[in-house]
Amino acid sequence: MPKPGLIITADDYGLNEAINKGIIEGVQNGVVTSVHVLPNFVNQDDIDRLKNVVTIARNNGHSVGIGLHLNTTYGPAMIDEETNFKRKDEGVKSWPGTYAYKGMNRYNRKKTVLAEMEEELTAQFDYLSELLGDEPIDAISSHTNMHLWDEEFLPHIIQLAQSDNIPIRSQIRWTTKEQNPQPPHYYKAFKGTRPLVLTARKYLDTIDAPKTAGLMLTPLDHEKLEDRYGAVKTAGLKSSRNSSGHWFGQPSTKAMTWFMSCLPNMNVSNDGYTSEIFMHLSSTKSKAYGDHRWDYKIKKRYEEYKTITDDDFLEEFKKGIEEHQIRLGSYRDLLL
Repeated sequence: MPKPGLIITADDYGLNEAINKGIIEGVQNGVVTSVHVLPNFVNQDDIDRLKNVVTIARNNGHSVGIGLHLNTTYGPAMIDEETNFKRKDEGVKSWPGTYAYKGMNRYNRKKTVLAEMEEELTAQFDYLSELLGDEPIDAISSHTNMHLWDEEFLPHIIQLAQSDNIPIRSQIRWTTKEQNPQPPHYYKAFKGTRPLVLTARKYLDTIDAPKTAGLMLTPLDHEKLEDRYGAVKTAGLKSSRNSSGHWFGQPSTKAMTWFMSCLPNMNVSNDGYTSEIFMHLSSTKSKAYGDHRWDYKIKKRYEEYKTITDDDFLEEFKKGIEEHQIRLGSYRDLLL
C-alpha cells in the first residue's frame, strides 16, 4: 500500500510575537513542517530567526519549509497607496504607512481593480523572496483562503508560483470521492457535517449582507473547487490532494490520531497522495495579542499550541506516524 504524505503547516508567522513563538516551538518539537509567512508583518530579523530554527530542524532530520501566506485582508498594506481593497489606517500606530487592507466584512471583490491587486500580490512575493535569499518558497497559500474565494486571484498566483515551480495550497476540502471519512463519535459538534471547516466560509457566513461584500454570489461547491484545483495542476504546479483547517474544530490528540488513521485509506491508488493540515498557533491566550475579529481567535490558537506541545500528544503523534507509515514533510519535500 502506498505511504500517504502529511504536511502540517503553521499559518500567520509574523502576526505577533506570541504567534511567532508558538510556531517556532512547533517546528522545534517536530510537528510543524511548513511555516507560512504574512509578508506585510515581517522584517529581515524575523525571517533570519525562522531560518535558523528551520536549519537546525533539518539538521536533526525534520523536513521543514518556509511558505508565503499572501494577505490582502488584514494589516498594513505592502504598497502604501489607496485602492478599493485598502483603507486609511484607523489608529493602529504600530503599523507602518498610511493604508491598511480592508477586512472581509468590508471587502468588495467586484470593485477591486485586478491590476492593483496583482501589483500588491507581486510585491508580497518579491519581498519575501528577497528576505529568504537562497531559501526557496515552500508553498503559496493565502490569508482567509482568498485564493479559493476569488477566481480572479488564482491566475496571478499561478503565474507567481511558476517562477520557481512553487506548490499552491489545495482548494479541496479534506474529503474525497473515493472515501468520505466519518468523524469520530467523541466530537459532537460535527453533527454529520463534512470534517473540514473552510476558513473563509465560516467568516463569510457571519456577514449580515454577504452579497454586498461581493464574495458569496456564487457558492463554492465541490465541482468548482475541483476546477480550481485542476487549474493549478494544468499549470504544471503541485498541490496536496486536499487540506484541512482548524483540526476539524477540536485540537486534540484524538483528532490528530483519527486523521492519521484515515490517511492510509484515502485514495490508495495514488502513490503521491498527500494531505495538509494547517494550524494557527499562539504561545499565550492573552488578549494583548488578540487579532481582528474575522481571524481565528487568539484563545483558539492557544488551544492548538497547548495540544502540540503536550508530551502525551507528541508521544501519540510519533507513534501514529510510524504505525501508519506516514511520510511527514514540507511541500517541496513531498510534492516535488
